[in-house]
Amino acid sequence: MAAAVEAKLVREADAGGGGSAACLADAIVVLHHSPRVSQDPALLSAAQRRFDQSPLRMSTPALRARTAFEIIDAAIQLFRQHYATFVMLGAVGGVPLWILLWTSGFLNMVGSFQPGATPTLAALNLNFVTFFLLFLGGYIWSYLVNCAFVVAASDAYLVGTVDSVRALRIAFAHGLTLILALVLWSVATVIGACLLFFPMFYVLARYFGVLPAIVLEGKGPVESFHRSRDLSKDYKWRILGTVVLAFLMFAIVIGTLQALVGLLPVPQTARLLLNAVAQLFVQPIVTIVLTLLYYDQRIRKEGFDLELLAQNLTPAPAPG
Repeated sequence: MAAAVEAKLVREADAGGGGSAACLADAIVVLHHSPRVSQDPALLSAAQRRFDQSPLRMSTPALRARTAFEIIDAAIQLFRQHYATFVMLGAVGGVPLWILLWTSGFLNMVGSFQPGATPTLAALNLNFVTFFLLFLGGYIWSYLVNCAFVVAASDAYLVGTVDSVRALRIAFAHGLTLILALVLWSVATVIGACLLFFPMFYVLARYFGVLPAIVLEGKGPVESFHRSRDLSKDYKWRILGTVVLAFLMFAIVIGTLQALVGLLPVPQTARLLLNAVAQLFVQPIVTIVLTLLYYDQRIRKEGFDLELLAQNLTPAPAPG
């Protein structure tokens, strides 16, 4: 069949006609499964042209296996295209927590701390138990909103639009599962750290896809870890390299912004707030990278791109 499809595509490439659903499907078959494609530039061009000219192309996500640098580049492009929405989501998650830290006196306490001094909680405007409970609630809120980044990044990647309300609704609908997963993740990370750093990096690579498995596939807290384990099998070094590269990029940008803020003649408390604001403008990028990495692994291991294409090519049922 592949040979027949290849010959058909070459003939159609010479003819230069328009694209149909069948031709689009044929092009995808050849692009992904034919060993001749990488050795025949003319055939590759024919298949790619049939794919690009198809009227269904615009409704089909540009899904393919990517290198680490390509994943990060695609994440940056998505972030730029939907910048305002991602920043708004970051503000929804971060601002309440930072308001709590400011109004409780915690930022003043940190800002006035001197090296060698003994920290004290006397500067807090709240008693410790109240502050701890409010801080825990604010942290969980921020964490769940960060999980909404996964939904937003998925929508941006697959359909090209982002609905922030939908992203928040899905994240909070899986709130309990996400919190339980956070507890399990924290335990695994602490155990890995206690066994030196390599096991901690192993945990990071093995369970990179826990959050997408929950909010995008509806997996349970334990099942999501198993799902991520299966997706990362035989690809842990590649996953780890991509994640570390994303974190390094994030750290460099944040470090630069904090260095610029440090040059401003403002009190230390104001610097802490400005640093928090600066993080809002780059915070989503790591989560977007993790989301694209999740889809990249599904493409490599499960042929997710072909599965999605088949759904797009499935004809609608005849009206009855």
